[in-house]
Amino acid sequence: MRYKVLALLASMMFAGVAQAAHTDNGFYLGVDAGAANLMDKESHSVAPESHQLAAAGSVFGAYLGYDYGITNTFRLALEAFLDATWMQTSIQHAPNTYNMNQLYNMGIRLLPAYVFTAETTGHFIVGYTNGRFKIKDNGVYGMVNSTYNTCGLQFGFGADTALINNFFVRLDALYDIYNSDTKTGTGLAPAASQFYTNRFSQLAGELSVYYKFA
Repeated sequence: MRYKVLALLASMMFAGVAQAAHTDNGFYLGVDAGAANLMDKESHSVAPESHQLAAAGSVFGAYLGYDYGITNTFRLALEAFLDATWMQTSIQHAPNTYNMNQLYNMGIRLLPAYVFTAETTGHFIVGYTNGRFKIKDNGVYGMVNSTYNTCGLQFGFGADTALINNFFVRLDALYDIYNSDTKTGTGLAPAASQFYTNRFSQLAGELSVYYKFA
């Protein structure tokens, strides 16, 4: 009797895994979390300087996509995503500080995938991203307090594998690069204005779990 129960439990487990396979087209919804590094090429126009800055932080968010099988071994997914971030680079000239933050990024991306097995795929990522940034200088190079969005491109690669009952676990490596943006602030005397230019990029590793509505 004991062996029959064990056999039944094992068959149920393997049946659950078999349901979570890359064989059906459909929508999926996932949540992600990970670590990231924000990079910023900062410059300003009055008493000009340029700095390459970086800061580590965390990311977490969600995505919604549709996965379609082109052939038995190639699939293509279209995905919308939103990630909240809190990463800050800064320049300090005591007692003043110039801070540059990323608040979130969102966008849409394509994931062409290769099916290694019914439960495991590898994929590339290419897409459009829009990031929300804030720069604030309280007297290092001038005075500015600006929050704005700028667009860019996202590239990456990853892999996923089945867990059980249409749940999958996924690991992605992502690189975002954003357009350069210039904001106008008040200059330090005798300059009337200061022009702040920032070009942000982000490198991230994300672990996620998603459910496929097969």
